[in-house]
Amino acid sequence: MRGWHKKLNMANKESENAKAVAKAVIEKVQKGGKVVMRNIIEKSGKYAPSMSAHPGKITKTQSYQKEMRPVVNQLEELRQKTINALNGKRLPKERVGELNNLLKNLNHDIELLSGKPTERNENTLTQEQLDELINRRAKTNNASRQA
Repeated sequence: MRGWHKKLNMANKESENAKAVAKAVIEKVQKGGKVVMRNIIEKSGKYAPSMSAHPGKITKTQSYQKEMRPVVNQLEELRQKTINALNGKRLPKERVGELNNLLKNLNHDIELLSGKPTERNENTLTQEQLDELINRRAKTNNASRQA
């Protein structure tokens, strides 16, 4: 029985830790600051330093998601209002630009607060890979010209 009780207390502690991180993230977003999960996790002092390298383990917890849901809902409502405004007739170019920037930022914040990736770089090539690809392409083109 003692082990079970200990695990229950540990689970509650972890939930409170995730909530504390979520609140710090919300505060950072409200102030307009850049959210760097690694820094927020480290500054919270709620997790071991090694956890800052794996923020997904925190952002995917139920307690983190529960804390974020109301904020994400508000952002999603604002995003929908922005989309509706963009669909309005005869907006000046400046206004369209402002709304597009707002929409981009809202999408980013919604993804971030939901614990989803904010950028897709799995298909990004390093400079070395890009140079190698260009060299291979050049060799193939030269070989086909000589034939």
